[in-house]
Amino acid sequence: MPRRIALMAVLVSLLAGCGTQPGSLPNGTASSTLTPDQRTARLQLVKENGGLNDRELAKLCPGLYPTGLETAKKYKDIRDKQKLRKTTFPAEAKRLAARAGCR
Repeated sequence: MPRRIALMAVLVSLLAGCGTQPGSLPNGTASSTLTPDQRTARLQLVKENGGLNDRELAKLCPGLYPTGLETAKKYKDIRDKQKLRKTTFPAEAKRLAARAGCR
C-alpha cells in the first residue's frame, strides 16, 4: 500500500507540476524543456515500472529525482531503506526512458 501511495504522489506531481508557472525539475532543468511527449513518456515509464523502488527508478531515469540521490547526506535515509536490487533494465524500459528524455 505505501508503494501505491508513493507512486500516486509521483504521478500527481508529474501531472500537476508546481503551480501555473513553469518551475524546475528535481534534476535542476526547467520543466519547460520537456516536451508534452516526454512528460507522457515519463508517466508511462513510472506506471510500467511500478515494481521498482526510488533508487532503481533514479538509475533508469535520473531526471525524475534530485541529482544527489546517490551521494548527498540528506538522502542517506532513502539509500538505507531502499536497496538497489536491479541495475540492468529490459530494452523496452531503456527505450521508454530515452523517449522520456531521461539522460
